Order: sequence, then C-alpha cells, then structure tokens
Amino acid sequence: DMTKGIVLNEKFFVSGEYRNNFRSEREFDLSTNLQYDHDESQSDVRVELYGFLEKNMRAFGELRLRKKFLISSEQNNLNSGPYKGEIIQLYFLASDIGGKKVALQIGRQDYDEPRQWLFDDYLDAVRLSYYGINSVLFEAAFIYGGESYKPQFRTWKDLYGSVRYYFDRESFAAAYVLTRSDTDSKRNREPLWLGLRYYGRIKNVLHPWADLAIIRGEDKYKTLEGWAMDVGATVKAENWLLQPSLTIAYAFGSGGSTEIVTVSGDTTTIDNRFRQTAYEDNVDRLGGVTSLSYYGAVLDPELSNLKITTFGV
Repeated sequence: DMTKGIVLNEKFFVSGEYRNNFRSEREFDLSTNLQYDHDESQSDVRVELYGFLEKNMRAFGELRLRKKFLISSEQNNLNSGPYKGEIIQLYFLASDIGGKKVALQIGRQDYDEPRQWLFDDYLDAVRLSYYGINSVLFEAAFIYGGESYKPQFRTWKDLYGSVRYYFDRESFAAAYVLTRSDTDSKRNREPLWLGLRYYGRIKNVLHPWADLAIIRGEDKYKTLEGWAMDVGATVKAENWLLQPSLTIAYAFGSGGSTEIVTVSGDTTTIDNRFRQTAYEDNVDRLGGVTSLSYYGAVLDPELSNLKITTFGV
C-alpha cells in the first residue's frame, strides 16, 4: 500500500510515525534509596522504508529512535541520557520462487499470530512457506536470538514447523512443533513444544478458539512433562448499536510440585509446570476495539501453574 508513505521512486517509498507518552510514578515507602517519585516523557520516532524490488521480491526496514526525558525527580537527577536507536525490522521477502508456490523471508521480522499465544515479537528468522496445495499452508522456520533486543533470546536457537488448514481466509486449524536449544550451559534449556490449535470466525458473529499443547525436554536439568489448554469463544452482534459482545473462556496450565523418580538406580526430577515460548504476548481484542491482556492486566502472567476463567462483555 503506497498511499501511506512518501514515494521516493518507482521501487521505494518511506513513511514515519511519532509517539509520545507521559508517565508519572509514585511510591509510598518514603525511601529515596531505591524506587522514587518521578515524572517522565518518552519520545518514540519510527522510520519505515519499503522496497518493491521486483514483482515477487520486496524488502522492508524499520528504525526506531527512543529517548526518555525526566521532567521531575525526587532524587533531583534530571539526566535523561542519549537517544537510543535500533533496527527493529529488516527483512527480505520473495514469493512464488521459481514459479512455484514457495516463499522465503529472511531477517528480523514481526513474528505474529492472531491471539499471540505462541509468537508476538521481533525475531531474527529464516522462514520458508509452501502454499501450493489449496487451503493448506506449510511453514518451517529457523529462529535465532542473535543480537535480539531482548537479552534472554540471545543464546536461543529454535526450529519451528507447522501445517495449517484454512476453512476460509480467517479460520484455520493447525498442528505445530517448536524445539529450542540454548548455549547457556548453566540452564540446559532444551524444551520441545507440540501443539494443536483452532482459530475461527463464523459469519463475523462467533469467534471460537482452542489451543492445546504439551511441553517435553529439559530445563535446569529437570525433565519437563507439562501441558496446557486455552479454549473459548466470543459472540459479537455486529448489526446492533455499539456492536456488543460476550466472551467466555477457560485456560489451564499444569504445575505444582516436582517429582523424583528412580528407575534402575537412576534418579530423574520431573517438572510438571507448563511454560509458554517467551515470545508470546497473550493479547487479544475479545470483541472490542483495543487489545487487552486476556490473562489479566495487573499480573500479566504466562500460562503456567494456573487455572483462569474469563467472562467478558
């Protein structure tokens, strides 16, 4: 869509965005040593460059400049620091490679999905998709933390594979596998996720979903044997005034105490806690206009060792 930017030439155009937030924090322990009262403003400038290189080849880059300005501080320290710049997206995308229904996307990209239960992050990845069978999409990806802007990702290497069957443009069922290796020898993180999912939109009235997953492998030298589910639906009256909606959902993440199992003299510690991928955001609209954290805005937990019932209007 070249109507939202400034055309540089027949192949490139640029667009931009400016955001500004104001934040006021107050704490009541009367201490000036740790947390402290302060007011601050944060400016965020984004520049996006689009390149349509050939008919089936394009590139995209997004640069973000961010700076905080301290307006007042209990510690009388108004040093705001320098601007921080980072490339949050930079990728190349080719589709219909060699006349086949194959697409390749390489670089830092917005890895996203409808309910953000598995992915919602800017990740360095190589993604290969095949869409040559009607209503079926195959995807394989290598995800590399590298110089990610989140330090905990930098020692991770993930392999992801999925197959989706689309009932229509917005409804699908899928099966997936995600396996992780971690070069951090102290943690020994080697989890494996296997999952089934369904996401639907039926006549723009009923929006059901279901996520079922198990986790296996090891983490901190413990054997992982957890599972989770998240099922629910939103009913929306789009032809009514204000488009009211009703949501009912239930989520369960296994957990509890660890188990010590001894077989033939070998002792194994079994951890029953489910863990999400750490790429998730757990955010959805649930029939509304703006997004919200559907596991709770105050605690905003991942789905582990929890039972959560949701009722929303």
